[in-house]
Parts: sequence; structure tokens; C-alpha cells
Amino acid sequence: MTVYPTKNSQNYEVECYDSGGLSARESVSVSIDVDYDLDIISFTASPNPVPFGYEGAVSFSYKTKVSPAESKPICKLGSETSRGWVAKGTSLKSTRGTIELPVEQVSTNAPEAGPGGKRMGIKCNISDGTYDGLSDYADTLIRFESDPDQAPAVSLSVGKGNDRTLDGAVTSGTSVEVYRGVSGAERCEWMDSRSGTSSLPPFVGEQKFDTTITETTTFALECWNGTLSNKAEFTVTVTSTQPPGQGQGPGGTTPDPTAPGGGGTTPSSIPVTTVTAGLPVIFQNPLTFTSINDLLAALLFSLQNIIVVLALIFIIIGAFLYITSGGNDHRMELGKKAILAALIGLALGIAAPAFFREIASILGWTEVNTPAGVGTSLSLLQIANNVLSFLLTIIGILAIIMLVIGGIMYLTAAGNEDQIDRGKKIVKYSIIGILIALASLVLVKQVAGFFS
Repeated sequence: MTVYPTKNSQNYEVECYDSGGLSARESVSVSIDVDYDLDIISFTASPNPVPFGYEGAVSFSYKTKVSPAESKPICKLGSETSRGWVAKGTSLKSTRGTIELPVEQVSTNAPEAGPGGKRMGIKCNISDGTYDGLSDYADTLIRFESDPDQAPAVSLSVGKGNDRTLDGAVTSGTSVEVYRGVSGAERCEWMDSRSGTSSLPPFVGEQKFDTTITETTTFALECWNGTLSNKAEFTVTVTSTQPPGQGQGPGGTTPDPTAPGGGGTTPSSIPVTTVTAGLPVIFQNPLTFTSINDLLAALLFSLQNIIVVLALIFIIIGAFLYITSGGNDHRMELGKKAILAALIGLALGIAAPAFFREIASILGWTEVNTPAGVGTSLSLLQIANNVLSFLLTIIGILAIIMLVIGGIMYLTAAGNEDQIDRGKKIVKYSIIGILIALASLVLVKQVAGFFS
């Protein structure tokens, strides 16, 4: 007998009877040799960065890879705190999905990740009765844009080990950690008294790097938001110890103060502060852009502006051809085609970043390697929802107007059967139009849910 178990530790039982009615029974448990696996392959937030003054929800989308394929992980948002893992929002039992949190929960409850940054995590685990305890974790950085009318937030500290801020001088050759944080900056400059001043691409959050201090060094970070600026400085002082025996005579005795090269009793160790002479050479960046990403984002913005202007020009040309056609079918057709092509080109140009964003989501790109200008664009679902909301607003206004017109025709019919019928039809089809529009909204929401 051949059996095909469908789950782990499945029990089988066989019972046989003889002609006299006696029976024998035997049972066996079959275990499946299955490699269980769970990996979170993508975890993103939208919008990211969060615009200043935004009051909506932040959508967190995740995608997992599980084995066997029929397993369904349970995923929940949360963050690591001093009290351990703190869950937030609702949980989903699916290999992929989207969980929304009000922006105030993210901005106030999520752990800090440098100035203007919050870190949110997601934990997924499998608990389906066949295998328990398999889990995975991922997190993402959510950036919050600052007030454009305020100077950027800048922080700078130098520490060692668990201490983020040095409380005294260090010896030459000490390795230290530099922490620099920025939020709400358009451009930044970094100054190291050992190497001078250089342009620093603006970022949101905190950066950390290690460096070895061999002399007294001053670090400075200055950032601008328009004409508003903010600056932070930190100086690391280096002390050195004089080698034993220096300043003593032969045999380690103290020389005569009156002898040549003397000078009285010399302490065994003298603290010496090293000072670097000269001023750093400052190289100013002659370009507005500080990185390739900034250049590509500016090119994308400029191309979109050109597309909008050209589309408006061709819409006007098409309208002019249509108005001045004088019944000429050829000119009317040219006008229609010009307007249609301009509208299609305008839609494609504006929606291009959204297409790139969907492709980036499919490929599992993170905010680190997403092309410039793509991460801040609306998704295709958001664009569709916005267009649908606009059309529903227009339909609602037209339906109310037609209901009023139908009601007026019905009330003023004065027994005129034709006018009564027209009034009834106007009211009837206005109500049908409203119902169809609302049904389309529900349908679009359901379809969007299948792909979220």
C-alpha cells in the first residue's frame, strides 16, 4: 500500500478481518522530511520621507519567502525598546501584505534613528501546528522632513566604546567613533582640521565612522536649509607622555641645574598638548549638485516640466484645429488626435516615477539603491485612487445637478406626460449613475487589495 502524507506526523491505521470475524489492527505515524524556512525579503514604508505636516497613515509593505509554500507566516509591526519587543497595529497571516499605522504613532512611539529619523521593524513567525518557533525580523528607517522655514537640525559628538561623548583628553593613536546627525538640510559641509573642508551630501538620520586620533583635532558639521544654517563642532584634545629618563643625566640622576643643558629637576612625565598650525584649505563646490542622485533627480524634474509644457501646447493646437475646422473632417480628426496624444504623453510623463517605483518594489530595491526621485513618488495604486476620487467628485456634482433638474421638470410638468417621463428618467438614471460610481469604488478597492 502506498500513502501520500499531506502534513508532518500524520497517523495511518489498518485493520484486517478473517472469515471468523476476528480482526487485527496496526497503526503507524509518518513524518515528512521537510526543510522549513522563513525569510523577509523586503520591508518598505510609504510615504518615505514623510512630508512636513503630513497627517495621514504610513503604509508598511512586506514580502516573505517561506518553505513549504503552503505555510502562512504571521507578521506584526513593532520596535525593539528597553522593555523588549513592543508590537503595534494589526497582524497579518500572509506571505505579503501592507499594514498601516497613523503617522503620529510612528513619529512618537518608534525609536529614534538620528535627527528626523525613526526605525520601525516587523517580525514574522510560522505557527501552523507542524513547526513552531521559526521567525525572521527586518526593519526600515522612516525619515521625517522638517519645517522648510526652520534651520536644519545638526548634531555632532565623538566617543569611545559605549560612551558617545568623550569627557577628557585622549592619548595619541586612540581610535574613536564620530557620530554626526542631520535633518532638514539641502546641503552640508564637513570640516576635519587634519584634511580641511569638503562637501557632504545631505542625509536624514545619523552616520557613524571610526577614525584614529594622533593630534588635537577639530571636527565641524554645518548644514543649510535655504539661507538658514546650523553648525556643530567637537574638538578632541590629545596628550602625550614624556618617556621615562628624559631630562635626567647618566644613570638616571638629576643633572646639576647650573650645568650646561641642565635646568633643574625634570618631572618624570609632562603633559604636552599638540597644536596644528595653519588654516585648512577650503574647496567650494562650483555645482549645485553634490551627488549623481541629486543630478538625476533634477533631470527627472526638468523633463517632467518640459513634458507638461509641450502637452499644453499640443492640447491648444488640437483645440484650435478642432474649433477652426468648419466641418472639415480631416482637420477635426487631426485636432482630436493631437489632444489625445498630448493627454497620453502627459499621463505617461507624470506617472513615470510611479512605474519605476513599482518596478523597484518588484525587484526588492531598498531606499539605499532606489533611483533618485523614485522613492518620493506616488505608487500606481495611489494615483488610481486619486483619479478615482476626482472622478467620483465630478460624478457626484453632476448627479446632484441632474436630480435637481429632474425634480424641477417633474414638479412643473402640470400634467404633461412627456415632461413627467423625462423627469422620471433623469432622476432614475442619475441614481443609477451614483450607484455604479460607488460600486466601481468598491471594486477598485477590492482589486487593489489583491495586489497589495
